[in-house]
Amino acid sequence: MDEFSHVLARVQAGDPVGRALAELADRTPLETFARFAQGVAISLERGTPLAAVLRAQAKDVREAAQRELMETAGKREIYMLVPVVFCILPLVVIYAIFPAIAVLRIGP
Repeated sequence: MDEFSHVLARVQAGDPVGRALAELADRTPLETFARFAQGVAISLERGTPLAAVLRAQAKDVREAAQRELMETAGKREIYMLVPVVFCILPLVVIYAIFPAIAVLRIGP
């Protein structure tokens, strides 16, 4: 919130909005927020429709979040296989083989 206050103060002091947003993009450590500020600044400087720029950026952020979620799910999938392989699968094998061994011992 302080960053927006700083940008607003710069604009009220007479700096162009595009320059204030570009400097905001340089100061912020968040990549997505920096891209937002740069996109708005470039849109204002070139006179392109702001709505189209914001839609494109929203789509990029959604795709990045989905990509990150898929990567996390891929890592968690391997962790979920550990209990299946070392706990459940051996019990299933024991329950499947034990009756066969018992029948073989009873047989002729």
